[in-house]
Amino acid sequence: MPSQGNADAAGPADVPPEVGAVTAPAVAPVVLREEVQLSRLRDVSAAWLLDTPTGRRLKVGHDFALITQFLAAGASPDRIPDMAPPGASWRAEHVDKVVARLGELDCLLTADTVVTKASRLRYHDLFAIQLDLWRPQRVGDRATRLAKAIWSVPGIVLGLLIGLAAVGVLALDPGVVATALGSPVSPVDLGLVVLITWLSTVIHELSHGGSLVAVGGRPRRFGLMLFFFMPAAYCEVTDVWALPRPSRALVILAGMMSQFTVGGVLILWGTYRGPDGGLATLAGLVVWIAGSINLLPFVKLDGYLLVATLTETPFLLKRSLAAFADDLAALVGGTRPSDEAPWIRFFGFFTTFTPLVISVVVLGRLLNTLSTWGIVGVLIVVGLAGYALGVLLRSGWAIVCRALTGPRARFGVPALAASITAGLVGVGMLPVQEELAVAVTRTPDDSLRVVYGQADHCFIPDRSAPVRLSTNGVLLQQPVGRGVTDPRTHRTEVSTVATVPVTWPDAPRTVGLAQGVHVEGGDVPLEAGVGTVQLPSAPLAQVVFHRVWRCGW
Repeated sequence: MPSQGNADAAGPADVPPEVGAVTAPAVAPVVLREEVQLSRLRDVSAAWLLDTPTGRRLKVGHDFALITQFLAAGASPDRIPDMAPPGASWRAEHVDKVVARLGELDCLLTADTVVTKASRLRYHDLFAIQLDLWRPQRVGDRATRLAKAIWSVPGIVLGLLIGLAAVGVLALDPGVVATALGSPVSPVDLGLVVLITWLSTVIHELSHGGSLVAVGGRPRRFGLMLFFFMPAAYCEVTDVWALPRPSRALVILAGMMSQFTVGGVLILWGTYRGPDGGLATLAGLVVWIAGSINLLPFVKLDGYLLVATLTETPFLLKRSLAAFADDLAALVGGTRPSDEAPWIRFFGFFTTFTPLVISVVVLGRLLNTLSTWGIVGVLIVVGLAGYALGVLLRSGWAIVCRALTGPRARFGVPALAASITAGLVGVGMLPVQEELAVAVTRTPDDSLRVVYGQADHCFIPDRSAPVRLSTNGVLLQQPVGRGVTDPRTHRTEVSTVATVPVTWPDAPRTVGLAQGVHVEGGDVPLEAGVGTVQLPSAPLAQVVFHRVWRCGW
């Protein structure tokens, strides 16, 4: 799910407390910028949302909103106290505080104001770069009618029935899943699967916007983005926070529901085509997997937003991270642990470490592949490792800053640093089993061999090593046998790279170093596939040093 914008609270119903100490003389006339917008929170009569020119969205009180509306209508600040509705008591200082706060938020048009057109390109960080393609000021009647038709009860039920029908088909023949995900495909078919999956993410984001329109809101931005170096789409649906909880849940779930339907259509079509429908079935399963990833609640995806909505917990991510940092800081000298609810503190533990774990897992899974990509692979590894390290350092710095304010900081912080150092040294000394990804192929003389990539030349064992043989599927590598390698090394050609599981008969032949395989328990009917060769165990630090430094990176 896309970014939801800022929903910071600007204060209670009369005047925001954070501007209580700020007074500014009223300026006549006060001119508000055109980008400033006010909208009432549904089912909450005393709360409004203020959209600022900088993109922030703040919750403001009823009196704050009325004073702002009078200013927008051209009323002189010194006359506004006389315009107070029945039951309200406005004074000049109230108006002055509202004017001052609007000035802080860059909502006022003055002689020094430079109005620039907002850039369509937004750079959040290295892993999230967005390009706005559509920024609607209003949604037309036709689009509104279409959205309401699709996201009506019959439309939602129809989509869910399509997905459930696909689930039933797979349940009757579960072998279809293993066949689709565990079979090699051609580069063209693999490209089609990637394209279909990407288009499903576009539909996912459009569904967020369409469902928002159906329940009375308006999407702010729609466009394309690079997310962790992968093309994706986004749709900002900030208006969702002005809706009742059931409508919010519908908008958040709309993306996954659409991918469930799209994947179901593809799977049903593949079943209808029979043996010729394997590509459609594979694409449908991948679309389902892509949609399911959004259920992860510990990063800012749909699953996280759904938890925040169902629990009515605003700023859950920031609050949980701060709560976990407070608890750790209290252990090493901070003043006191967090006073958040226990489940929020527990949630903070996972939101702190989940991005780090994901980065480490992805890096570990892709290391063999990336090591064959030269400078491109180096840059991706550095980016992933830098992100993981940045998450760790950012969390650690927040904990240290909190701990330094406590009375036991001079004892606790050094103890924490010593513990972390000892932990890192201990992890570096842990023995690990280094595994090499290899290609498995049959040479013209009908012998089975494992082929090492050029970047792995320094890892090729000089004695027999265990090897696991697997099929060369797109997402599943099914084990088919075990064996041991022959210590003798040969030069051979192979067109299937171990970590790119596609059938590529027309690709230029790749020359690699190979070793024969003695299969345990008989021959394996495997023409081509992947394998994993196990090297002797060694300390983790030595393995990392060997791979990064000695292998030519």
